[in-house]
Amino acid sequence: MAGNETVKGLDRRAQVQSIEPLTFPMWLFRARTEGGEVVFVEPAAPTPIPQVADLEVPAGKLEPFRQPDESVRSMEPTVPLETARGWLEQRGVERVTETALVDVPFWHCRYEFDGRSYRALVEASTGIVLAAVYPEKAESPYVLIAVLGLLLFGIEGLAISNLVVKLLAYAVTAIPLTLVAFWVARKV
Repeated sequence: MAGNETVKGLDRRAQVQSIEPLTFPMWLFRARTEGGEVVFVEPAAPTPIPQVADLEVPAGKLEPFRQPDESVRSMEPTVPLETARGWLEQRGVERVTETALVDVPFWHCRYEFDGRSYRALVEASTGIVLAAVYPEKAESPYVLIAVLGLLLFGIEGLAISNLVVKLLAYAVTAIPLTLVAFWVARKV
């Protein structure tokens, strides 16, 4: 869960409350295009996490369905095949050569961060973390640095008419501003 999109230290400071195996149904379609064979997947059940619709199922041979272990929770497919085919038609996909209902393995994780509970899905074959809501990242320090830079450079640009002196003032202002921005990026 570490990355530029998430709060600093989320991967280290989050406390995992539970991890549960889960399979999620997806409609898989293989289609022929000018570029060759393409695989499309569409959710076969509703989900509050929009990234599930953008999953890519790894290429390979499909295995016949076998009943999962009782400890694995399976979501039931509720989206009809006709609806999923309609979504494909909206994309302009016409020549479908194979259709299958596949169960994609996930880990359903519940974790706590700064006293609040969150949920995420981890796609079990790739490790991609999918979450509708992450802990909120503080944006105000970034906005403050941007406004401060705009003000300082704007005032210098309007107040100093000599080009050489103006460039020197810009360089002197840029160094501490860059250091402060670097410090904020490391802390927030």
